Amino acid sequence: MAEYHNIRTPLGELMYVNISGKGVQNYDGDGYEYKASIKLPKKQAKKLEKEILDYFNENKPSSYKKDEPSNKIMQKLDDGDYLFTFKTKTEFADKDGNVKKVKVRLYNAKNEEKELPDGTLIGNGSKGVIRASLKTYTNGKGKSQTAGVSMFLNAIQLAKFVPYVPDSGFDEIEDGEFEDFDNQDFPTDEKPKKSKKKKKKSKE
Repeated sequence: MAEYHNIRTPLGELMYVNISGKGVQNYDGDGYEYKASIKLPKKQAKKLEKEILDYFNENKPSSYKKDEPSNKIMQKLDDGDYLFTFKTKTEFADKDGNVKKVKVRLYNAKNEEKELPDGTLIGNGSKGVIRASLKTYTNGKGKSQTAGVSMFLNAIQLAKFVPYVPDSGFDEIEDGEFEDFDNQDFPTDEKPKKSKKKKKKSKE
């Protein structure tokens, strides 16, 4: 069985980071994971890709004849840069069946370990380095066999921190008015209810 291989990315732009709380739901929807992506220019991205591919080809099963793993290592973005995504389960069971919590460690630029304050998330535009571990995997046999490389998230070193701020989905409107907001009568799609009048019984 292949050994884990530790890697460290170049300094780049951090994106879609979630390393606290219960994390985000995984692809299969049966658990949670911590995730972080890093955006790199082409030259740095190709160098990191080569390190990952070299590890894969040295450790893939002999029955798998392709030079490329079944899973995507990186994603090309519209601006010409590349995105690498790393993730790890938020918890695992040890050999005795005890559930252990996973911690993605966070360091500042001085290499001092830090904790994010409650409710604080790392936003896109932050700068940093990701430390990760690689591990090959296989599924199936024969012509239907697939093989890939898992990229596990271990730690993040922040060089520049930008807090995450939820996006409302709107742009600012120039010359808009914002007076006495709470007392405005806003239009509604609801139709006014018609009052029901009791019919008078006719006298016989």
